[in-house]
Amino acid sequence: MNQNLIDSESLNNVEAEITELNNGKKISIYSDGELLDTTTVYDDGLIVYTDKNGNITESNINDYVKEPVEGTSVLDQRVSNSPDNSDSIGTLATQYDFLYGVEYSSAWDMTGRLYGERTLTYSPRRTFEFSAGTALGTVIGALTGVAVGGVLSVPVLATALGVGVIGSGSGAVIDYAIGGTTFSRTERYDYEVIANNEVGLRTYTEDVTISVPNSHNAETTMVPYLSSGDTRSRTDMIHAGIYNVYLNNN
Repeated sequence: MNQNLIDSESLNNVEAEITELNNGKKISIYSDGELLDTTTVYDDGLIVYTDKNGNITESNINDYVKEPVEGTSVLDQRVSNSPDNSDSIGTLATQYDFLYGVEYSSAWDMTGRLYGERTLTYSPRRTFEFSAGTALGTVIGALTGVAVGGVLSVPVLATALGVGVIGSGSGAVIDYAIGGTTFSRTERYDYEVIANNEVGLRTYTEDVTISVPNSHNAETTMVPYLSSGDTRSRTDMIHAGIYNVYLNNN
């Protein structure tokens, strides 16, 4: 089988698309928009790898990722879904103490203040080990654990791990045996915009990153994985909240 290390320039065109399923997730590896292979990781731990030619190989997540390292689980249960905006308009005061920004709207002659809270949630640390020739999708599926959705940067992940990616006629695999400890971090901001002593907006942002150790040195990289919630800038959030308060009183 013809196998070649994908050079750094070509690797920039390799993308991992992660899709949520009812009972797991599917990792699809693309190069220049062409599907190379897929890996499906089921909730019960079963991993099904399908190469470009349709050949199927089964394994289990426990073959690669071990039980949580004792004493490393750090969970903050304060993270919850933000209230629906339509129910919050007009509510007096704010539940948050930290001020993130102040903006004045000349259009509505009002000043808005953005209050919020930052919450970090860490998953338990788990050890992992992958041999050379393991499918890239299997590596990604095992490292991302139960997180789903989004697109993972293959070049960033490969650089963080300290591996190259080999492309062949059937799919993409790693060129070097790797191992280490990994965990995920969820950073969430819950916001409220206050104008004229009324809540004009409640919203949130949430970003998930994965700690990836380099097998060749002691460096660890937090690789961006998934972002959700409000995509507006804090300034735009404030002006949206001011406008909502204006509409609520006119």
